[in-house]
Amino acid sequence: MDDKIKAFDVDAQKEALRTTGKTMKELVMSNLVGIAAIALLGMLSQMIFPWWTIAIVGFWVGFWLAQSPASSFFYGFLSMFLVWSIYAGYQSASNGDLMTNTMSGIFGGKISGTQLIYTTGTLGGLVTGLATVAGTLFRQVLKKVS
Repeated sequence: MDDKIKAFDVDAQKEALRTTGKTMKELVMSNLVGIAAIALLGMLSQMIFPWWTIAIVGFWVGFWLAQSPASSFFYGFLSMFLVWSIYAGYQSASNGDLMTNTMSGIFGGKISGTQLIYTTGTLGGLVTGLATVAGTLFRQVLKKVS
């Protein structure tokens, strides 16, 4: 069966859990650890360094946890989507939606401020999710080489 199809096949997922010896609870807990680690380390790194350090954080957390690529993308995307969306919403509310309304005007009023906030979260989530997958795949490559 093709690897892309296996990612969405429930029976293949159950078989993968049986072969690795992990329970569903352990899998969920490791996902929560990944979400918390990326969110906290990402927020801390962005206080000091540029925005793109979320990719470095995502890469190393993905390398450290090394689950399936689909699971890695999930917790990488979700963590930064939440962090960036919440922060963008907070910034927008604290200045009376001035920036989001200005940006909406630049786009001809076709995009609302809420859509801009979610777009910000989506961009941060995509960068971190892809970096987390890269970290997971890098660890898998190192295991095969050694």
